[in-house]
Amino acid sequence: MRGGDVADGDMSSLVTGLLLMFPTGWIHIIEGSLPSLSLLIREMLKELDTAAGAFRAVKVVSCMDDIPARSMSRWQHNEVAVQRGNYAEVDADSLPGLLADTVIGMIKVCRSLDQITKEEAAIALADWHKAYADFMPSNERCAQLLELDECPPLADFAAVFETPTEVSLTSDKVWPADRPLIY
Repeated sequence: MRGGDVADGDMSSLVTGLLLMFPTGWIHIIEGSLPSLSLLIREMLKELDTAAGAFRAVKVVSCMDDIPARSMSRWQHNEVAVQRGNYAEVDADSLPGLLADTVIGMIKVCRSLDQITKEEAAIALADWHKAYADFMPSNERCAQLLELDECPPLADFAAVFETPTEVSLTSDKVWPADRPLIY
């Protein structure tokens, strides 16, 4: 996205967030307006067809809209190695908690990093065990998320994300309306 696309003071079209690159993969929290995110997803989908296919293994863990405020006012990236040995058995009961813990942990990291400069944030992430030990995703968690069939690949997510939804209510399908019951 070019800087000229943003009107003075209007940051709603910027994409912000945090990319953590683990030895086992990467986790990226992305925040932005619907048009900006749609453009980003379309650009990533173009990469699926290239020889390198860097986004072929991307899985979408969560999608939220109508959030009150962004967690990051900038885009930041860092390489981290978070070895914990916390690979967990996942079943239908534990999956929502695993996904929620990962997303909430990333949001907590983002909010904490947004309070400091980009340079200070890089130093804090390099020494993650001091400030972020309780909620930093791990190498094992990143690898585990990529293995989950329940998390859709980027192409499947985009097909739903980009498709308009038509909601038809039963009352819209039935005419004439039922007569009110008399008691």
